[in-house]
Amino acid sequence: MVAFLIRLSLLTLATFLLLPLPANGQWVQAPGTGWIELQAAHHDTQDRFDADGRVESLFDEEARSITTTVELSGAVGLFRGVDLWLQVPFHRLTFRDVVETRRSTGVGDPRFFLRVGPEIVGFEEAPPIALRAGVKLPAGDFPIGAEII
Repeated sequence: MVAFLIRLSLLTLATFLLLPLPANGQWVQAPGTGWIELQAAHHDTQDRFDADGRVESLFDEEARSITTTVELSGAVGLFRGVDLWLQVPFHRLTFRDVVETRRSTGVGDPRFFLRVGPEIVGFEEAPPIALRAGVKLPAGDFPIGAEII
C-alpha cells in the first residue's frame, strides 16, 4: 500500500510539473500578434465502430484502414479583444484489403473562427475567457469512405 501511495504521489507531481505554464493561449491575441502550429496524427487500425458504437473487426483479417493527417493551425489578433483562428487539415486516407489498396489525398475542410474577449468592451485586467464562433467550409472530397462501409 505504501509503494502504491508513493507511485501515485510521484505521478501526481510529474503531472503538475509537465503542465504548460500560463501563456497567451487562453486570452484573445493582442493586435498584430499571433501563433502558428503544425500537428500530425497517424491512425492505423483493423477495427471499426458499428451503429451502436461497439468495436468490431473490418470485413476480413487482411483489411486495414490508415489515416494520416497534418494540420496547420494559427491565430492572429485583428484588434483589441478580437482575433481570427484558422485550421487547415491535409489528409491521406488509405484502405487496404485483399482486393486492392484505395487511397485519397488532399486538403480537408478548413475551419475559421472569430474570438471575442472582454477586452473589446474596455476591461483592462480581463479574465481569461472568450466567445468563439466559426465556420467549416466543405473543401475535401474523399470518395474511398463510401467503399469502406
